[in-house]
Amino acid sequence: ETFRATGFMAVDGDVWEEHPELTFFAGAVNRAALEPIIKEFQEREGVTVNAVFNGCGILTATMRGIVGGQAGSFPDVYMACDVYYLEAVNELFQDAVNVSDTDIVIVTQKDNPKNISSLADLANPGVRVVLGQPDKCTIGVLSQRLLQAEGLYEKITANGNLVNQTTSSAFLIPQVATGAADAVLAYRTDTRAEGERLGVINVDSQLAKAIQPFSVARSSDHKYLGRRLF
Repeated sequence: ETFRATGFMAVDGDVWEEHPELTFFAGAVNRAALEPIIKEFQEREGVTVNAVFNGCGILTATMRGIVGGQAGSFPDVYMACDVYYLEAVNELFQDAVNVSDTDIVIVTQKDNPKNISSLADLANPGVRVVLGQPDKCTIGVLSQRLLQAEGLYEKITANGNLVNQTTSSAFLIPQVATGAADAVLAYRTDTRAEGERLGVINVDSQLAKAIQPFSVARSSDHKYLGRRLF
């Protein structure tokens, strides 16, 4: 009221708390980039950011459950692995901003014993392929869409080449690193830590890309804090 009386225009602002907390849902692909940013933000702002990293299918299902009455804290901010899994809950969030992107690549063991050089080779006899689960994580639904566009998804599944599906992009690289798979479709960013032990093959398709959007929840009591985090 004092500011208004002296001519300032006061906005609604965030709900006052001595030590605010943000709940931040983020797709697993964002984890390595976000963790140091979150740590610096907490120290600078004197706040706590409760970050939940998981497959975006799991995260959006959790959001729907919370809206429907299940226990839990609805996220103040959400950064999906791709716009696909923000669109699934779009009405619950303010306008998003696309922050980053990463390619989807074929990942093999370093020596690439099955001589895989393209998506078509994933359907060759005896090639063990692991993908993300489409209903659990973004890499799963993007991989399925990519392979279907190339007419390969049905071949891979019918031939028995698809030996496993993971609930998060974070679990794909270990499948190759441990020898449980001959090839996986993964985000290029997820190959960085194990780069010297892996073979990485580019995919020539406009569908082989994930774009990561950031958005603040309409229901958040800390919208301005969420925007400062952005």
